[in-house]
Order: sequence, then structure tokens, then C-alpha cells
Amino acid sequence: MWTLLSLPLLLACTDPPDDTGPVASSCGDSAPVISAVTARDNGLMDFSGESLPTVLIQADTADADGDLDWYTLQVWWDEDVDGQVDVAGAPSELYDSLSDTACSVDDARLGLILAINGRSIPYLTEVEFAVIAQDAAGHRSNDGEPMLLSWTTPDSQGVFAE
Repeated sequence: MWTLLSLPLLLACTDPPDDTGPVASSCGDSAPVISAVTARDNGLMDFSGESLPTVLIQADTADADGDLDWYTLQVWWDEDVDGQVDVAGAPSELYDSLSDTACSVDDARLGLILAINGRSIPYLTEVEFAVIAQDAAGHRSNDGEPMLLSWTTPDSQGVFAE
């Protein structure tokens, strides 16, 4: 078993590419399982000349049939930290490939970086994130139930309240 790390950057929701990946019909019927999700400060990054703080969301994900070679990572959030996040709306999504070989990735730390712009993700606020991974065959992690975590965002300069 080996671990891959994927860290694309998202400022807001993105449209899927024209080719949303292969359908791995020969891998099996196993759905991915997220064992842990984490959030951490990822520092300031430049977006069109504006320096914004960012958060790295990571999901430790396993899939017994190995079809994480192509995956989707979905993240939603809200400011009401109550053990649930509405996932009915559009998430920030990432479509990515970890291998050109079908059925070859059974363990990966999937991640994406979100910019904190003070609007869609507010500054100096405890935010609850919901995370779902989907494998190449379209199976959603944890029976479609998102893994949740809460994290307090920094101010516009990336400084955290004490």
C-alpha cells in the first residue's frame, strides 16, 4: 500500500473538466472510506495580485478495489458548527488523476486548498467543513455521509486570534 498526496488550489467552485474521468467498471464495487479529515493553515497565496490566507483540507482515503486512480473531492462549509453541514448546494470540487493505471491507487491523502476571502469563507470565524470523496466508478465515500471537521479561520492577513 502506498500513499499519494494531491493538493490542487481552489478559490471558488470549479466546473468539472469535459472528461470527468474513466469509469472503472473492472475494479470492483468498493466505495472509498475517509478515515480522517484535517484542516490547517496553508499561509498566504497570491490570487490576481491579492494576497489571501488559505486553508488546506485533507482527507485520508482508502479504497479496497484501488480505483482512487481518478477521484473527485467535494467540500462544503457553513458557519453553524452543529455537527451537520448542508450538502445540498454546490460544493467546491476537485477532479484529479493520481495514476494512469486503472485500479492502482488504494490509499491516498487527498487535499485541496481553499482561499479565505472574507466573503464565501469569512475571516476570524469557526467554520464547519464537510468532505466527501468519490472514486473512478462514482462510488461516494462513507455511504455518501460527509466527514466533518471545524476550524477557525484567520484574519485577512493570515493572523489567528489569540
